[in-house]
Amino acid sequence: MKKLEIFLYLFVFIMCMGMLRLSPGGVVVGDTYEPVVAGQFYPGTEKELSKALDEIFEEVPKTEEVSEKPLVLIVPHAGYIYSGSTAGYGYYQLRNFKYNTIIIMGPTHRVPLTKVSVGTFKYFKTPLKKSEVDVDLANALIEKSPDNIGYDPSAFKFEHSVEVQVPFIQKLFPDAKILPIVMPENGEAIKALSEAIVSVMKDRDDILLVASTDMSHFHDSKEAMLLDRKAIEYIEDMDYAGLIDGINDGECELCGIGPVLTVMLAAEKLGATTVKTFKYSHSGMVSGDNKKVVGYFSAVIYKSKTEGKESEGMLLNKEQKKELLKIARETITGYLKTGKAPEFTVTDPKLKEKFGCFVTLNMDDDLRGCIGHFEADTPLYKIVSKMAIQSSQHDPRFNPVTLKEMDRIEIEISVLSPLTETKEPLSIKKGIHGIYIQDKSGYRGGTYLPQVWSEHFPDEDAEYFWRHLCMFKAGFEEDAWKKPEKYIIMIYTAEIFSEKEFK
Repeated sequence: MKKLEIFLYLFVFIMCMGMLRLSPGGVVVGDTYEPVVAGQFYPGTEKELSKALDEIFEEVPKTEEVSEKPLVLIVPHAGYIYSGSTAGYGYYQLRNFKYNTIIIMGPTHRVPLTKVSVGTFKYFKTPLKKSEVDVDLANALIEKSPDNIGYDPSAFKFEHSVEVQVPFIQKLFPDAKILPIVMPENGEAIKALSEAIVSVMKDRDDILLVASTDMSHFHDSKEAMLLDRKAIEYIEDMDYAGLIDGINDGECELCGIGPVLTVMLAAEKLGATTVKTFKYSHSGMVSGDNKKVVGYFSAVIYKSKTEGKESEGMLLNKEQKKELLKIARETITGYLKTGKAPEFTVTDPKLKEKFGCFVTLNMDDDLRGCIGHFEADTPLYKIVSKMAIQSSQHDPRFNPVTLKEMDRIEIEISVLSPLTETKEPLSIKKGIHGIYIQDKSGYRGGTYLPQVWSEHFPDEDAEYFWRHLCMFKAGFEEDAWKKPEKYIIMIYTAEIFSEKEFK
């Protein structure tokens, strides 16, 4: 039975990663790397591959989500049918920036490595074209730490984690050189590579670091999203020590932990500490099988010109999240005991900034109350306290929460970005955007938080999500979201965290 289970897991892995078949490709012929997974992870002809990339980029909303030039891009490396849209979303946001060299770091999947392997061949070929490899930069990295960095041809022979990134780069950055790197997970290699990268990039701003990684593997979609949210939280906090602990403790999973830790360490030393997540998805969203999924996300790390201001993306750290959850719980218990909300003394300036928020209460995995406030007109810790009382005592769908129930209550907080009116309601991203509709009188409306689509309608599309909101939450006609002359259609994002994450 155990052998059968191992075989099935391997089979699912191969299917999720792009219908992988062993191939004699990935061999350096003369001075050129010949592709190994063309026709498997991505289309195998120039025409088909170019068309596939055009279609991926066409689906990306044409908004500008980063104004500062990113130093790091984190993207997935599964077959394009599964993770192409998530990877493409990340690459497309960088389309207006110029990079002369793009370093691609991928984990090794087939060949055991003890040191980093940097490609020193002259060209890297895909069905689109040949890209020039930055051999001078490769040699510079090797010279910095020859005991930990070198060139091992076997590392590239059957490896897809680097190769699947190259067509995206060739399409959007046709003149850029690339530097392919395949690496192990060991700490010595990660440290050596990050330090070597910092040393060669100190006086350059024309290099992009790409970390190639997928997320959790073979959990049901609900568990996968919890695991993946935890990993994204550590990355957004630039907490590489927490990420290592989270991986070791089973709180989260990354198959490209080596590349991700390398770029986090290098970025921090180069002064880039602002993280923005673009898109999250999992394989079940494509295959329809939500029993065993693989998670994907795309994000960037960049230097913020507004040092000390973290309003964009909010970026609450772990301690700030714990403090807000503590305030919410103490507010409810204090109110139930005394009939008055307790007063809190808060010194953290971030918690005094003004945001909207929702407080959600769950009991035994069922909703027990959820009320929020959209306007960013109240300090965050105060609005959390107010909404904790509202969600526990005044949600019209439920009886007031009692003190006896509090041991079974799990509190979740969603800190909101400002509402943005949209002319393209179908451009919303699952798990990223919350949606809001209001009639122009301002008296009626309804919202679904970002997590509602992923958790409650995982198999449905954006149109279904809007229709359901209009009919069952707002009480409007089902196509109200198509009538901007009568209704205001808005979207927002949220930073979501719960007590369950800190138990």
